[in-house]
Amino acid sequence: MALSLMLLLGTMSVAIAAPVATPPAPRLAEPQAKSLANEVAEVGTALVATGQVPALAIAMVTSDEILLAEAFGETAVGSGTGADSQTVFRLASVSKTFTAALLSVLVEERYLRWSTPLADYLPQIRFQDPKLGETLTLEQLLSHRTGLPHHTFDLRIEANEELHTLVDELYTVTPKCVPGDCYAYQNVAFTLAGVLAEAATGDFLDVLMARRLFVPLQMTDASVGREALLSAGSWSRPHVRRGGRWRAVEPLPTYYRLPAAAGVNASATDLAKWMQALLGARPEVLSDRARTQMAQTRIDTPTEIRGTGWRRKRLSQAGYGLGVRVFEYSGQQLVFHAGAVQGYRALLGVLPDSDFGVAIVWNSESGLPAGLFPTILDRWLSLPPERWLDGKRFGHTALLQSSAPTTPRSSR
Repeated sequence: MALSLMLLLGTMSVAIAAPVATPPAPRLAEPQAKSLANEVAEVGTALVATGQVPALAIAMVTSDEILLAEAFGETAVGSGTGADSQTVFRLASVSKTFTAALLSVLVEERYLRWSTPLADYLPQIRFQDPKLGETLTLEQLLSHRTGLPHHTFDLRIEANEELHTLVDELYTVTPKCVPGDCYAYQNVAFTLAGVLAEAATGDFLDVLMARRLFVPLQMTDASVGREALLSAGSWSRPHVRRGGRWRAVEPLPTYYRLPAAAGVNASATDLAKWMQALLGARPEVLSDRARTQMAQTRIDTPTEIRGTGWRRKRLSQAGYGLGVRVFEYSGQQLVFHAGAVQGYRALLGVLPDSDFGVAIVWNSESGLPAGLFPTILDRWLSLPPERWLDGKRFGHTALLQSSAPTTPRSSR
């Protein structure tokens, strides 16, 4: 195992991508792709064996093949119940990718337009500037260009307040700009896109997600909401650090009150199918036009480049589309989103030009698995190795040794 782990950590990195006009993108030939998947699975086993990550799920795909869809560790520390490919995890803000896709479908079905003002369906929602509701559009909601300050009312959601209370008080918030003119990440306001979908169709959001996305994509473990998570056949408990140990706790209801922003649950198998749809494998569910709309940068977000080490080194551009971040990762478009709520973390990205997607979700607040994401991406793109995954933290310093990049071939 040491040798394959060493080969893997020599070169890994991941994210979500979309199409751009670039030279043919590198990708691994099939034997090397399967070898990489095997190495990643060994690293997943090694990560949970350290005790720093209770459970971890990883999915890796091309548009026509699921390379890996597995989970490692226990659903709850000390339970003896192993996680598997159908164990459900909370996706937190990765849920936004599903909401944007759903709204794209509804726009194609003519229930809504991207230019639909919020006031057309939800005139009862008031803002400090009465004209804001008349000009704020669906497209601006999904791209965080509402004009409201960053994370409006997030602290109150975390204090366990109800969504309807906060929506009723949006009129008390002083806008930072005119809608469309500035970027400010939102959860409460983003959820209004889901409310808009419900108003336009007459169906609840969980029903819309199931009918338009989960069922046709055969995402049999996917769901929306806390009760759906708790009723799953196998689900991962969230863990927090107490007394120097991971302790399983109950999933908080707070951000589940914002289903369009943070309410989706899914397994490794589901995430594999979802990424294949994002790569264009299921145009009858998610059309090429819808994918293109989602991955079109609506506003630049340069501060995203100044994040963790892999972002500083690999990203040359950063923006936000519709429910997705749009990065340029070492010259390749990466369509990406991350998620974080108490006891859960999630990373999901696709490289459309290189026909590759990877998702990693885990049921703790450890930052350790995050380095696996860019490590895998780097390996797929045959980039020079970097120490994104801190092997010293999980006792496998051999993983930090480099290996020669695998010979790429042109993507299909």
